[in-house]
Amino acid sequence: MKLLRRLQENVELERKNIQQEIIALACKYCYDEIKLLISIPGLSILGACAVIADIGEINRFPTAKKLTSYLRSVPTIKSSNERTHIGGITKRGRKLSYELILQGIDHTIRYSMPLNQFFKEKIIGKRRVVVRAAIVRKIIESMYYMLRNKVIYRFYNEKNYQSKQKMLDKYKILSYAA
Repeated sequence: MKLLRRLQENVELERKNIQQEIIALACKYCYDEIKLLISIPGLSILGACAVIADIGEINRFPTAKKLTSYLRSVPTIKSSNERTHIGGITKRGRKLSYELILQGIDHTIRYSMPLNQFFKEKIIGKRRVVVRAAIVRKIIESMYYMLRNKVIYRFYNEKNYQSKQKMLDKYKILSYAA
């Protein structure tokens, strides 16, 4: 048992070191973009780094719709003549960002009043999974406009954002030391 416990502690320590290296490296190249994205409640610094890595340069996408499609958050649509069937989320596109945003979605819904209100309106008569997918799509659209216009999330939580910013600044110092 002691051996397993030590192994677990070593793995956890290594995970933290790798996480620090990833964030420090990301801070070297896209500190400003990460700083904007961490203003979204529920999105961690590492999550923001992964989203930026998935997106690359925001100017590649002419519209928010193109970005949401690229990040796998649009439904499949089958249409024939006058019938249109809107299905589940398409399997095409980058999966990582969608899943990272989905991990913090409950926190986002709780602390972002417009998304909370949207959730309460849409949950009536729909499955929770469907509404959460719609919220992820809204968050990705918000990210698009935030990165395009260089503004922080409009409904951010000041206290939460300040603590994330302090942590990000520590990583930035680490990136200069490396």
